[in-house]
Amino acid sequence: MSECIFCKIVAKEIKSYKIYENKDFLAIMDVFPPTFNGKITMPTVLIISKEHYTSKFTGVPEKLFLKSMKLAQRISKAMELALKPMRVCLMIEGTEIDHFHIKLYAVYKETYPGYLSSKQSDGEPVMADKKWLRETAKKIKQALKELRK
Repeated sequence: MSECIFCKIVAKEIKSYKIYENKDFLAIMDVFPPTFNGKITMPTVLIISKEHYTSKFTGVPEKLFLKSMKLAQRISKAMELALKPMRVCLMIEGTEIDHFHIKLYAVYKETYPGYLSSKQSDGEPVMADKKWLRETAKKIKQALKELRK
């Protein structure tokens, strides 16, 4: 896909900061990592499929998806060793770039204490409405039954 920025990175038309490469994936530093008050808060690694697939991970061949998870775990371990974060978080969303990729965020409590938290500013967790939880769980369970058919 000639207009896809990740395809251009894979084709080496755009410079990247490569961490790892094999026949299926390219892992690079995200040049636009999350920031807060002008400081990088979470060094981010992108694992990009070399072949263009939709960013909806349900549209990626299962074998490739499983390989991506194995690679993400390996790179996460390297990030933990090298960067000493509180943890490495994985995200697959692709809302801006429609090309399958995984984001690995090195998360530090000191630089972004509220990140991925269900707690209010007073430190107390916010529980979802029980009716909403029941109804949402029921919808997902029904969908799982339909997928088994």
